[in-house]
Amino acid sequence: MQRILVLEEDLAAQVEERTAGNPLFAVQLVADWVQRGVLEPGPVGFRLRAGMQAPLPDDLHQVWHERMRRILAELPPTDTVAVQLAAVLGQEVDDRDWREACTRAGVVPSSALLERLHAERLVATTERGGEIGWAFAHGMLRETNERLAQEAGRLPSLHAICAAMLAERGLPILDERIGRHLLDAGKPEDAIAPLLRGATQRREHGEFRHAELLLNEREEALRALEVPEDDARWVQGWVLQASLEVERHRLDRAEALATRAHQVAASKGWGQLDGWARHVLGRIACLEGNLDRAFEHLGKAARHARRAGDRQLAAACHAGQGMAHLLENKLDDAAEFCRRARQE
Repeated sequence: MQRILVLEEDLAAQVEERTAGNPLFAVQLVADWVQRGVLEPGPVGFRLRAGMQAPLPDDLHQVWHERMRRILAELPPTDTVAVQLAAVLGQEVDDRDWREACTRAGVVPSSALLERLHAERLVATTERGGEIGWAFAHGMLRETNERLAQEAGRLPSLHAICAAMLAERGLPILDERIGRHLLDAGKPEDAIAPLLRGATQRREHGEFRHAELLLNEREEALRALEVPEDDARWVQGWVLQASLEVERHRLDRAEALATRAHQVAASKGWGQLDGWARHVLGRIACLEGNLDRAFEHLGKAARHARRAGDRQLAAACHAGQGMAHLLENKLDDAAEFCRRARQE
């Protein structure tokens, strides 16, 4: 530690004890001291200036907490909100997102803000897909700015601003982010629908673990709201979760969820939801080789699709029926149902 930091022996020993040998903690701590001007060169390494006290924080959060407080104290008050909005947006910050969120919050970042953060190596410029942005130097630095927003009582409102800004774009790819911002804004009711859409998109891209995490967050929101389990929003989640379990070859779990969804949807007369539940049950039966049962579920699901005018469900059912006929070696029938699926 003494060789890395080039501190006098006693001071290096204090740093090593407090940081438990964590190099990142130690480097940030000494960087903070340098910025404060409490160190001076000595015969065998840096030492404290005469009469100076160097605080030894308990953890790295406290180091960055003090550095951010000191930096922001020298900048316009609106820069505090601006950098906290950036922290709410994430580790990597899209410049367009950030400036639009700032506009919604009624703040204009000063030209000195990013210059100062760059100068102190707290942020770095990034480029992704031709878009220029910037990123916090460390995840804990971003979290520290979130904590400062929480201490100021503005964190939920910043998440609400980010959710509204993203929702205005009208892009399905943003649903996941919108849902999570709404959760952190204390608006679980509003978060349920975008979280489901986000999970659906993740599943369609084969990102099953991400989809499952979003569904778990959605279920937590439903429980927090004390939504009864005969509510359609629960059924929607079960159907999607069952479909994920099929993709992951956990058929027992998939069948339990799809059966539960089917029973509630059928009892409530929700034909379209029942159709999707039966579609999953038909897929499971097909995979298990129970083709009679597969045709039964898929046929009833297809009738629900026609009544509801759900072409996506109809296509999925026809594709399933085509696969079942293929497994029976009925090639002409399989081809016919595949054609129907493509026509939907």
